[in-house]
Amino acid sequence: MKRITIALLLMVLVIVFEVFSVYPAKTLEKEESSKPVLSPTPSKSKSLLLLITKAENRTQARIDDLEKLFERIDSDKRLLQDEKTSLNKEITGFVDDLEKIKDSFSLENSSKEVRDSYKGVLEEKIYAYFIPKTRIIVVISNLISLEKRFEETVSKASRLVEDFKIQGKDTEDLEENIQGLSDRLDNIKKILEEDRLIMAELTISSSYKQTFTAVRKDLAKVRSEFGQARKNLAKIKKGLKDLDESSKDIETLKSSKKPSVTPKLKI
Repeated sequence: MKRITIALLLMVLVIVFEVFSVYPAKTLEKEESSKPVLSPTPSKSKSLLLLITKAENRTQARIDDLEKLFERIDSDKRLLQDEKTSLNKEITGFVDDLEKIKDSFSLENSSKEVRDSYKGVLEEKIYAYFIPKTRIIVVISNLISLEKRFEETVSKASRLVEDFKIQGKDTEDLEENIQGLSDRLDNIKKILEEDRLIMAELTISSSYKQTFTAVRKDLAKVRSEFGQARKNLAKIKKGLKDLDESSKDIETLKSSKKPSVTPKLKI
């Protein structure tokens, strides 16, 4: 009886041991099978890597050009501060967008994905829209500054003419030239101010190409007008110089002594 009891105990122990030795393995198998199967990262082909590099380089070129433009705008003393702030804000936005797109290229696994991502770079229209727009704004601002310098010169000339007029000089031609130059400058100023407003309101969704063409024609006309303005100014300067020299001649005659008579020598 005692032997039977011992045998039964041994059998129970064997069964328990087998159960506990098998259970962890089955549990582990179950846990392993429940984990998602990760597909291996596909290796990129040489052609795909070349395409990625090309896309990155072209994107970086745009970023570099925008940063150069940023520096130019920041150093331009003729641009209004509001214009600088607005343009630099736009540039920063473009650069941030391009940086994100550039970083995404290395994550693409097919040439189609790379090309689709690169479309985002092209949609920014850096060369077609933003850089031309910025350059035109800078040119307009510089021409407005030039027009103001002309106005200052005309104002000085007008004061000189008034002085000569008080002296009784004939200043009719000078006054006509000054008025003609003033009218020309008013026309230049009007064109530039209108174009400045147009460019400030221009957006990428508008018909910007036609706007660029129209504004460039205006700027060509303005440059031509400045050429004529310089000729007008040259005439004014010459007229003032002639009046100034004639005044000096008169003053010289008034202040000079009569020539002394050479005494006759006694023989």
